[in-house]
Amino acid sequence: SSLIDSSTHVQYTFTELVQRVERLAAGFQNELHINKDDVISIVSTNEIDYITSFLATNVIGATLQPLNPMYTAGNIQFT
Repeated sequence: SSLIDSSTHVQYTFTELVQRVERLAAGFQNELHINKDDVISIVSTNEIDYITSFLATNVIGATLQPLNPMYTAGNIQFT
């Protein structure tokens, strides 16, 4: 079985997806210092990398806050 992105035609087996999720989760923790209970925001369309990001945040116990890719920089404010 596999996960297929219908817009880009990128395809990963579930084993490959798990490996990508684990690498991204490690990067979130080791490079970006994102930890359990942190909230991160991403701007992404509904593609395979969004799924990878969503799963990686769950692996480390963080929360993913998706932002609309149609927003302009002026629409996004961080407090």
